[in-house]
Amino acid sequence: MATPLEYFVLRARKLENSNFWKWLNTRRGQSDMERIIQGDWLAHDKLNPDELDAFCLNLRLLIQDQDGFSIRKVAEIASFWPDAYEAEREGVAAAVAKLRLALDSKASVSLLPEKPTTNRELFDIIFYGGLAHANPGKREQFEALVSSGLYSYFVFSAFSSVLFHYRNCIQSLAHFVARYVLSERARQAGQADA
Repeated sequence: MATPLEYFVLRARKLENSNFWKWLNTRRGQSDMERIIQGDWLAHDKLNPDELDAFCLNLRLLIQDQDGFSIRKVAEIASFWPDAYEAEREGVAAAVAKLRLALDSKASVSLLPEKPTTNRELFDIIFYGGLAHANPGKREQFEALVSSGLYSYFVFSAFSSVLFHYRNCIQSLAHFVARYVLSERARQAGQADA
C-alpha cells in the first residue's frame, strides 16, 4: 500500500498529465466571445469542461486534508525529515511559502469595488462555489461571476493563473518528496542487505 507521500507524488503526476493542464499550456484559437458574453464562461477554444472538472477534483485531493496527503500534510511530514534531507525539507517549506505569498497577492480581477481581491479569495469562490464543491456560502458569488458575460472571460483568466501557482507548488513538493522517498528506500534496502 502506498504511503501518503507516495499518493501525493502519484496525484501530482496525474495533475501534470491531465488533459486540462495540457490544454492550458497549449496555444489555442480564439475564445468564442459571443458565447462568453451570453453567459458561457467556458467557451474557450477546445476547452472540455469535463476535463476541467477532473483536474479540479484531483487538485482538491491535494489541497484538502481529509485524505492525508495534501500540501499542508506533506509540508508537516517533511518538517520532521532528518537533517540528511535538509535540502528537501527546505525545498518543501520554500514552495509552500511561495504559494502562500502568491495566494495572498492581489488578483488580476477585483470582485468588490471597495477593496482588492486576493488570489485566494478568487480561487475559493470559483473552486468551492461551483467547480470542485458547491459551498452554499460561495455558490451565489460563483454563479454571478461565471454568468457575468465579458467579465467572466477575465475571471477565468485570473482563476487559471492561480492554478499555475498551485501547480508550481505541487510539482516542487512532488520533486522533493520523490527524492526523499527514493533515498529512504535505497537506505532501507541497504540496511536490509547488511
